[in-house]
Amino acid sequence: MLVDGEMARIVEQMELALSKGSSDIYQRGDQLVQLLPVPDAPPRISILDEPAVTFRLSKTVKFRKFASRGKGEAARLEAVRTDPVPKYVKSLLSSKRWPTIRVLNGIIDAPTLRSDGSILQDPGYDKATGLYAAIGTGWPRIAEHPTHDDARRAIVELLEPFKEFDWSDNASISAFVCLILATLIRESLPKAPAMLIDAAQAGSGKSMLTDCASIIATGTAAPLEPFPENDDEEIRKIILSKAIGAQRMLTFDNVRTGWGIDSPALNMLLTSEQFGGRILGQSKSVNVPTRMSVVFTGNNIRPIGDLVRRCVGIRLIPSVEFPQNRTFAIPDLVGYVTEHRKRLAVAALTILRAHTVASRPQCGLHPVGSFEVWSRTVRAAAVWVGLADPAASQTRFQADDDDREAVHSLLAALARLYPASAEFKARDIYAVWAMNEDLREAIRPARDGQAPSLESIGRILAARKDRKCAGLVLRSSRHRENALTYWIERDA
Repeated sequence: MLVDGEMARIVEQMELALSKGSSDIYQRGDQLVQLLPVPDAPPRISILDEPAVTFRLSKTVKFRKFASRGKGEAARLEAVRTDPVPKYVKSLLSSKRWPTIRVLNGIIDAPTLRSDGSILQDPGYDKATGLYAAIGTGWPRIAEHPTHDDARRAIVELLEPFKEFDWSDNASISAFVCLILATLIRESLPKAPAMLIDAAQAGSGKSMLTDCASIIATGTAAPLEPFPENDDEEIRKIILSKAIGAQRMLTFDNVRTGWGIDSPALNMLLTSEQFGGRILGQSKSVNVPTRMSVVFTGNNIRPIGDLVRRCVGIRLIPSVEFPQNRTFAIPDLVGYVTEHRKRLAVAALTILRAHTVASRPQCGLHPVGSFEVWSRTVRAAAVWVGLADPAASQTRFQADDDDREAVHSLLAALARLYPASAEFKARDIYAVWAMNEDLREAIRPARDGQAPSLESIGRILAARKDRKCAGLVLRSSRHRENALTYWIERDA
């Protein structure tokens, strides 16, 4: 019954009616969503807007209100049928939290492991994880108590189709395995590093590897996106659209040769469990979980800036001049992986489950910052079955990091100019910039070729403070004249 002054009760009853009368309605992030069936594929997620919620309520709830009937002494109030009132629907949607409606963290079409290492391999909604398991028939059961030997046999089985690839090192093999393992259990990992698959030249098999990893973990080849160079807003839009739909792998394919990849939006995605923004073409903003694997492919590409510590590398170095003309023992690798997908996925999950049964030994590894859970579960499992440390590529990335080189160049120039603990200000650097070759190399001229302004030098110093590089650190303090004073600290 709709009665003015009882909005809280009415909205609570509407929510309860949706939760009881609509088995396909869930909450994801701060949105109400429904699962829409897709022929021969897992269902897809659709956000419920106000008209959709109004329609669903009209099907499950009989709304009544009091209306006046008759005239004079015969006048009376009578309960009559009515449609859902917009103000109540708006209030329901704006609450952003619905205690009686199930949480949807993602959709899977293959078995997986929960965060505690237990096996999820039965179809339907799993309350413990918030996952909807659209698992079809024909899947082999994953053993509850596999041994270390079982895991070693499983890694051989998983890698057999890929043994003819020209891996640059053993760490690249391990990183490829970690891409498969992490994507299979991505919904149980708070965060995971991006995988950068690069090669010395075209035709090396980067996209094929990506497709195969995606097929094993998700059942389909990786959906590909071009990388929007110097357009972080476009990257943000891509991320949000994929996160809303619970896409499990985001692949930026064929990044321009030699490109240094950096993006504040990607940095946020990789180290956050939620991602928010405005839906394209609407004024509506959403906040959704970010449980997807991120992959970049390209030739001689590299992460730069903050993305360096957020990436793990997989590198291919072909042994022939025209790698695209090679023949393999498995001529149609993508077709082979598709046919044997269930067997390969179960092998990967057997490795993770055996590692859990063994109490997840860490094999002497130090955690990777921001990705501690990934390091304990995925990275450690790969090393436990005899593979190299997949995070070894970060050393190469750090050496190739243009931003680190820029920091080192500036700190070294300042250390040569000022003795230990000698103080200086931005205006001091501005005064000697034109006469000091080291400073001119470390602080580039403005775009018009003129000397950098005092303000730009101040911004550069402020951006580099407190970052340690090659035993040098730029420190600062606020002077009584409200000007920043800097000095260089050196390791003892």
